[in-house]
Amino acid sequence: MVDKHTHKSFWVKWEIGKAVDLKMKIVAVKIDRSNKTPDELYGVVELVRRNRLVLTAEKNLAQI
Repeated sequence: MVDKHTHKSFWVKWEIGKAVDLKMKIVAVKIDRSNKTPDELYGVVELVRRNRLVLTAEKNLAQI
């Protein structure tokens, strides 16, 4: 769950890094569209919004 404070969390950054290292699948769901996506998620995660799957590939994509 991505809320308005998630992008600042040390532990979220650590969890994302660990999941990437272990080649685990990551799914993130924003509680509100305006919440900032943690930078560590760009390029490694499938973001789910309104029951649609959006694949992120580059950091320069518009925020979902």
